[in-house]
Amino acid sequence: MIKVLFVIISLFVVGNAYPWCMTTLTGGNAAGEAPADACDTQTTPNDMETYATDSQNVCEASGNKFVSSAFIAGESVDICQICVYLKSSSGNSPTYTMTAYLYDDDEGVPGSLVADGTFTGRNMTGMLTGSFQWICFSGASPAVTATNTYHIVLGCNAVDGTNIAYWGADATCATSQWYRGATAPPTTSYETETCGMAKLYK
Repeated sequence: MIKVLFVIISLFVVGNAYPWCMTTLTGGNAAGEAPADACDTQTTPNDMETYATDSQNVCEASGNKFVSSAFIAGESVDICQICVYLKSSSGNSPTYTMTAYLYDDDEGVPGSLVADGTFTGRNMTGMLTGSFQWICFSGASPAVTATNTYHIVLGCNAVDGTNIAYWGADATCATSQWYRGATAPPTTSYETETCGMAKLYK
């Protein structure tokens, strides 16, 4: 009993004299330090965030089960999160799982899936409403190279023609090109004046 009390008192004294010691013992981070896996720094381009009162249908039918929007990378980084601006046409959520992918460019068309470019799919049940909101996808870290063109691809494991996912459009994007298709990568061009609203994080 005396030995146990001595150990407890010793830890208390050392912890107060050397706070870093208790931090190490408990596995915590120093005050104010961000978690090691933080993914909250936005990267460029960041000109895809102003709603242009337009949108593109996603996963409504087989012809748009996969939809893509292009962007030009502003810096060479690993993308840890992609957020897109979505809402439901009916105000009710579809029940399929939506996944975000990152593809490289092949003469203006989505080319090959970038290494580690498949983000974790998210079930849309109860998620989408009748108002636009940012829906984020993480769980991947594909590398992009500054000035190269890439394509964000949204795809679903099913379609819903009643509760249609609308991907908000932004007319101010430097690169404006949408593609759609029944499989990935989508290669049917159907809009060249806007791009999909998106935010990229590193």
